[in-house]
Amino acid sequence: MSNEVKKLITSRRRFLQVSAGLGVMASTLGLPGIVRAQTKRIGFAMETFTVPRWKNLDKPSFEDAVRAGGFEPVVVQANFDVAQQLRDVENLLAQGIDALVIVAIDSNAAVNMVRRAKRDGVPVVAYNTAIPSSDVAAFVSR
Repeated sequence: MSNEVKKLITSRRRFLQVSAGLGVMASTLGLPGIVRAQTKRIGFAMETFTVPRWKNLDKPSFEDAVRAGGFEPVVVQANFDVAQQLRDVENLLAQGIDALVIVAIDSNAAVNMVRRAKRDGVPVVAYNTAIPSSDVAAFVSR
């Protein structure tokens, strides 16, 4: 493996670690200690696993970073289907996640996902694709 590829992988892994760390941080801000101690789950609503980067790099790096933070990752993918991504987000929220990271298929449609998460008191980190909502807790991109 070339040094350039190693640098790229390292920087993407670091990018994902920062993203997962923001999710962990957002999930613990403003929540009573008893809630944090019980749930400890971070959801990741991805657009697809058909793109090798998402399946082979972003997903495992995110999972490793979340586990290292003492949380449990819950990763889903919508195969580029906006309606499926909305269902995925609703299912993650029903599972009682503490924070949500979204790789939005459609940034405007994701506004409703963010709104839904906010109703449940779940902070959202927009990952890779900006979501035009002031309710997004953080935006992480490379």
